[in-house]
Amino acid sequence: MPKLTFTVLLFYACTPLPSRYVFIAYGLTTLPFVRLVAPFFLSRFVSYYFWTVSAAAVSGRLELEDTDAMTYFSVYFILAQLGLLALV
Repeated sequence: MPKLTFTVLLFYACTPLPSRYVFIAYGLTTLPFVRLVAPFFLSRFVSYYFWTVSAAAVSGRLELEDTDAMTYFSVYFILAQLGLLALV
């Protein structure tokens, strides 16, 4: 059963499904916490690393003009983002 739990958690953490359900379900069991945390963080690290490397590879192939990227660093954009963040 521990191997099945480890495998299922490895698979689940690689999916885009929210992780809060895993921790809610864990609260209803008597499993040791390490059996949940180890596969979960291992899978999340691998999947996030994959997406980060993929995004870096794609962004390296895209050619943005300087005007496209710099619009996100304008004073108006930054103030608008800070205002919306304060609103939230």
